[in-house]
Amino acid sequence: ADTSGDYKYNFEISAMRAQNVLYLLEGGKGTEWAKICYDRHKIEDYQQIMRYFAGIYKDWGCDPVKIDNKWGDLTETATTNFFQHAGLAPDTVNTVKHDVRKRWPVDAWRAVYGLYIKEICKALGISDEAALDTQYRALLKFVDDKNKFVGCGESFPIDRAEKNNYKSQENRRVELFFFNS
Repeated sequence: ADTSGDYKYNFEISAMRAQNVLYLLEGGKGTEWAKICYDRHKIEDYQQIMRYFAGIYKDWGCDPVKIDNKWGDLTETATTNFFQHAGLAPDTVNTVKHDVRKRWPVDAWRAVYGLYIKEICKALGISDEAALDTQYRALLKFVDDKNKFVGCGESFPIDRAEKNNYKSQENRRVELFFFNS
Protein backbone atom coordinates (compact mmCIF):
# COMPACT_ATOMS: atom_id res chain seq x y z
CA ALA A 1 0.00 0.00 0.00
CA ASP A 2 1.07 3.56 -0.34
CA THR A 3 1.23 5.87 2.67
CA SER A 4 -1.89 7.87 1.82
CA GLY A 5 -4.18 6.07 4.26
CA ASP A 6 -4.28 5.16 7.91
CA TYR A 7 -1.58 2.65 8.90
CA LYS A 8 -4.09 -0.02 10.03
CA TYR A 9 -6.19 0.45 6.89
CA ASN A 10 -3.10 0.06 4.69
CA PHE A 11 -2.37 -3.33 6.25
CA GLU A 12 -5.98 -4.39 5.69
CA ILE A 13 -6.02 -3.27 2.05
CA SER A 14 -2.62 -4.84 1.48
CA ALA A 15 -3.90 -8.17 2.81
CA MET A 16 -6.98 -7.98 0.57
CA ARG A 17 -4.84 -7.29 -2.51
CA ALA A 18 -2.60 -10.23 -1.66
CA GLN A 19 -5.63 -12.45 -1.08
CA ASN A 20 -7.08 -11.48 -4.46
CA VAL A 21 -3.82 -12.38 -6.19
CA LEU A 22 -3.95 -15.72 -4.38
CA TYR A 23 -7.50 -16.20 -5.72
CA LEU A 24 -6.18 -15.68 -9.26
CA LEU A 25 -3.25 -18.05 -8.69
CA GLU A 26 -5.33 -20.85 -7.18
CA GLY A 27 -8.43 -20.34 -9.35
CA GLY A 28 -12.04 -21.15 -8.65
CA LYS A 29 -12.55 -18.07 -6.49
CA GLY A 30 -14.00 -15.61 -8.99
CA THR A 31 -16.97 -14.71 -6.81
CA GLU A 32 -14.84 -14.15 -3.70
CA TRP A 33 -12.39 -12.07 -5.77
CA ALA A 34 -15.29 -10.03 -7.18
CA LYS A 35 -16.79 -9.38 -3.74
CA ILE A 36 -13.52 -7.95 -2.42
CA CYS A 37 -13.25 -5.73 -5.49
CA TYR A 38 -16.84 -4.59 -5.14
CA ASP A 39 -16.46 -3.74 -1.46
CA ARG A 40 -13.24 -1.75 -1.81
CA HIS A 41 -13.00 -0.16 -5.24
CA LYS A 42 -13.07 3.42 -6.43
CA ILE A 43 -13.81 4.81 -9.87
CA GLU A 44 -10.09 5.22 -10.57
CA ASP A 45 -9.61 1.47 -10.06
CA TYR A 46 -11.91 0.50 -12.91
CA GLN A 47 -10.66 3.42 -15.01
CA GLN A 48 -7.19 1.85 -14.81
CA ILE A 49 -8.57 -1.60 -15.60
CA MET A 50 -10.44 -0.30 -18.63
CA ARG A 51 -7.34 1.52 -19.86
CA TYR A 52 -5.34 -1.71 -19.50
CA PHE A 53 -7.85 -3.72 -21.52
CA ALA A 54 -8.23 -0.92 -24.09
CA GLY A 55 -4.56 -1.51 -24.87
CA ILE A 56 -5.21 -5.21 -25.45
CA TYR A 57 -8.60 -5.04 -27.14
CA LYS A 58 -8.23 -1.97 -29.33
CA ASP A 59 -11.74 -2.23 -30.81
CA TRP A 60 -13.55 -2.26 -27.43
CA GLY A 61 -13.60 1.53 -27.06
CA CYS A 62 -13.15 1.24 -23.30
CA ASP A 63 -10.38 3.76 -22.63
CA PRO A 64 -11.79 6.34 -20.20
CA VAL A 65 -9.10 8.82 -21.43
CA LYS A 66 -8.47 10.23 -17.93
CA ILE A 67 -7.85 8.37 -14.70
CA ASP A 68 -9.32 10.98 -12.40
CA ASN A 69 -11.62 9.01 -10.06
CA LYS A 70 -14.63 10.86 -11.52
CA TRP A 71 -17.73 9.49 -13.18
CA GLY A 72 -18.24 11.55 -16.31
CA ASP A 73 -19.26 11.07 -19.93
CA LEU A 74 -15.94 9.49 -20.97
CA THR A 75 -15.95 6.99 -18.11
CA GLU A 76 -19.61 6.18 -18.69
CA THR A 77 -19.00 5.51 -22.39
CA ALA A 78 -15.91 3.42 -21.62
CA THR A 79 -17.83 1.45 -19.00
CA THR A 80 -20.77 0.85 -21.35
CA ASN A 81 -18.41 -0.43 -24.05
CA PHE A 82 -16.40 -2.53 -21.60
CA PHE A 83 -19.52 -4.16 -20.18
CA GLN A 84 -20.83 -4.90 -23.68
CA HIS A 85 -17.60 -6.59 -24.79
CA ALA A 86 -17.23 -8.41 -21.47
CA GLY A 87 -20.63 -10.02 -22.06
CA LEU A 88 -22.62 -8.24 -19.37
CA ALA A 89 -26.29 -7.36 -19.71
CA PRO A 90 -26.86 -4.06 -21.53
CA ASP A 91 -28.55 -2.44 -18.51
CA THR A 92 -25.62 -3.22 -16.17
CA VAL A 93 -24.26 0.29 -16.68
CA ASN A 94 -27.51 1.65 -15.17
CA THR A 95 -26.62 -0.10 -11.91
CA VAL A 96 -23.41 1.94 -11.83
CA LYS A 97 -25.13 5.18 -12.81
CA HIS A 98 -27.65 4.83 -9.98
CA ASP A 99 -25.10 3.83 -7.34
CA VAL A 100 -24.11 6.79 -5.17
CA ARG A 101 -20.43 5.71 -5.23
CA LYS A 102 -20.61 4.63 -8.92
CA ARG A 103 -19.51 1.11 -8.00
CA TRP A 104 -19.32 -1.67 -10.54
CA PRO A 105 -21.57 -4.61 -9.57
CA VAL A 106 -20.16 -7.98 -8.55
CA ASP A 107 -21.02 -9.42 -11.99
CA ALA A 108 -18.75 -6.84 -13.62
CA TRP A 109 -15.91 -7.80 -11.28
CA ARG A 110 -16.44 -11.49 -12.07
CA ALA A 111 -16.06 -10.57 -15.74
CA VAL A 112 -12.77 -8.78 -14.95
CA TYR A 113 -11.60 -11.88 -13.06
CA GLY A 114 -12.33 -13.96 -16.17
CA LEU A 115 -10.43 -11.52 -18.36
CA TYR A 116 -7.43 -11.64 -16.00
CA ILE A 117 -7.48 -15.45 -16.12
CA LYS A 118 -7.56 -15.24 -19.92
CA GLU A 119 -4.52 -12.92 -19.86
CA ILE A 120 -2.65 -15.28 -17.52
CA CYS A 121 -3.34 -18.17 -19.91
CA LYS A 122 -2.19 -16.08 -22.86
CA ALA A 123 1.04 -15.09 -21.04
CA LEU A 124 1.76 -18.75 -20.27
CA GLY A 125 0.92 -19.84 -23.82
CA ILE A 126 -1.87 -22.18 -22.77
CA SER A 127 -5.37 -22.57 -24.16
CA ASP A 128 -7.70 -22.12 -21.19
CA GLU A 129 -8.24 -22.28 -17.46
CA ALA A 130 -8.50 -26.08 -17.47
CA ALA A 131 -4.94 -26.22 -18.84
CA LEU A 132 -3.91 -23.63 -16.26
CA ASP A 133 -5.32 -25.88 -13.53
CA THR A 134 -3.53 -29.03 -14.69
CA GLN A 135 -0.24 -27.56 -15.92
CA TYR A 136 0.39 -24.90 -13.29
CA ARG A 137 -2.05 -24.66 -10.41
CA ALA A 138 -1.70 -28.35 -9.59
CA LEU A 139 2.01 -27.72 -9.01
CA LEU A 140 1.56 -24.86 -6.53
CA LYS A 141 2.93 -25.53 -3.07
CA PHE A 142 3.13 -22.98 -0.31
CA VAL A 143 5.71 -22.48 2.40
CA ASP A 144 2.84 -22.32 4.89
CA ASP A 145 -0.55 -23.67 3.79
CA LYS A 146 -2.29 -21.83 6.64
CA ASN A 147 -0.75 -18.48 5.72
CA LYS A 148 -0.46 -18.37 1.95
CA PHE A 149 -0.09 -14.59 1.77
CA VAL A 150 1.16 -11.72 3.89
CA GLY A 151 -0.14 -8.16 3.79
CA CYS A 152 2.73 -5.77 4.41
CA GLY A 153 0.82 -2.49 4.37
CA GLU A 154 3.07 0.46 3.70
CA SER A 155 6.12 -1.26 5.18
CA PHE A 156 8.15 -1.59 1.97
CA PRO A 157 7.63 1.45 -0.25
CA ILE A 158 9.64 1.76 -3.45
CA ASP A 159 8.65 5.32 -4.27
CA ARG A 160 9.31 8.14 -1.75
CA ALA A 161 9.88 5.88 1.26
CA GLU A 162 10.44 8.86 3.53
CA LYS A 163 7.22 10.69 2.65
CA ASN A 164 4.03 10.30 4.71
CA ASN A 165 0.56 10.57 3.21
CA TYR A 166 1.97 9.95 -0.27
CA LYS A 167 -0.26 8.44 -2.96
CA SER A 168 1.74 6.21 -5.29
CA GLN A 169 0.77 3.60 -7.89
CA GLU A 170 4.24 2.09 -7.64
CA ASN A 171 3.81 1.47 -3.92
CA ARG A 172 0.36 -0.08 -4.45
CA ARG A 173 1.59 -3.48 -5.54
CA VAL A 174 1.67 -7.17 -4.79
CA GLU A 175 4.93 -9.09 -4.92
CA LEU A 176 5.12 -12.81 -5.56
CA PHE A 177 7.98 -15.04 -4.53
CA PHE A 178 8.52 -18.36 -6.26
CA PHE A 179 11.09 -20.91 -5.13
CA ASN A 180 12.34 -24.06 -6.78
CA SER A 181 11.54 -27.08 -4.65
